[in-house]
Amino acid sequence: IVTARITPNQSFCSEIQRCLTFYRDVLDRVHSSPGVSDAALVNTLPLGGRVSKRSLQIEGFVGTNEEKMPLFWLDVVSPRYFHLMGIPLLAGRTFTSADESGNPGVAIVTAASAARYWPGQQALGKHIRFSNEDEWRTVVGVMNDVRAYDLQHNTPEFMRGTVYVPYSPKATLEDGRVPADMTIVLQTSANDGQVSALLHRTVSSLSSEIPVSEVKTMRSVVQEAVATPASTTVLFSSFAAVALMLGMVGIYGVVSFLVSKRRKEIGLRMALGARRQDILLLVMKEGATFALAGLVLGIVGALLLAKLLATQLYGVSSVDAVTYGGVAGLVSLVTMAACYIPARRAMQVDPLIALRYD
Repeated sequence: IVTARITPNQSFCSEIQRCLTFYRDVLDRVHSSPGVSDAALVNTLPLGGRVSKRSLQIEGFVGTNEEKMPLFWLDVVSPRYFHLMGIPLLAGRTFTSADESGNPGVAIVTAASAARYWPGQQALGKHIRFSNEDEWRTVVGVMNDVRAYDLQHNTPEFMRGTVYVPYSPKATLEDGRVPADMTIVLQTSANDGQVSALLHRTVSSLSSEIPVSEVKTMRSVVQEAVATPASTTVLFSSFAAVALMLGMVGIYGVVSFLVSKRRKEIGLRMALGARRQDILLLVMKEGATFALAGLVLGIVGALLLAKLLATQLYGVSSVDAVTYGGVAGLVSLVTMAACYIPARRAMQVDPLIALRYD
């Protein structure tokens, strides 16, 4: 899947039909080119960094004053878009070429939007109406949700859903205009360079003033979206590793010091008949108690701070049992080693020498 941004200036689309005809010709010519099996248009590519919004009224929904006209993410698409991008249809139908006329007005909503505004009901056949418009649009399909905004969110937090409309004279944005900038999506066996040459050649043959840019594969788009969270993860992991190392060194030093200070006590116990195993068990048991108390405090503190880290995580919970268990096991191991090594060393000393140790 290869994508590219086509950006005519807004005056080019002052005549809406001219803009629609231009993009229809682009799709027809590209789709008939060798190596291209499918082509579609969308105004905001998923994870592409662009946001399109539209306030609308929802049939049968009575909300607060702030939600009487909820703000939706608006995707303007050509009919083949859903099939090309592999977005599953959950109910109803997708758009057809007949919908590109805009009469009658139709729309498709996402599963999350349908569940939010028509809970327990069938979304098909319901109606929505864009702000500053009189005509109601009929919901003809429900699509699966898409991670359009980032890896964790379908839409920004201030938006309440997603609606798709066909690229037609009625595909208006919040300011009432039809989008001029569109992203073309191709399913092709050609490489990026060949696709770039094809698109530049096709668009320039229709209008020499319209640029084509940002030619990249959909895989690249996803990788770019992952790059920032990935670098943040590496940074946090580095800090965590340093903190864990310092913590282990600190635990070992403190426990080792405390055990070594008991060298005289150990010698006295051995002089009175205590076996080496008894001494070792005593020290290890006290170390285990020390470790358990620290782990309980640490886990409680981590759980209290987990919500702060939740926004930085992807694919793992902020209360991931494996992570908590792994760190707890490592800290316990270090604590036991900190008890065992100096205790073992102290037990090798002759009791009489230990008793004289100051």
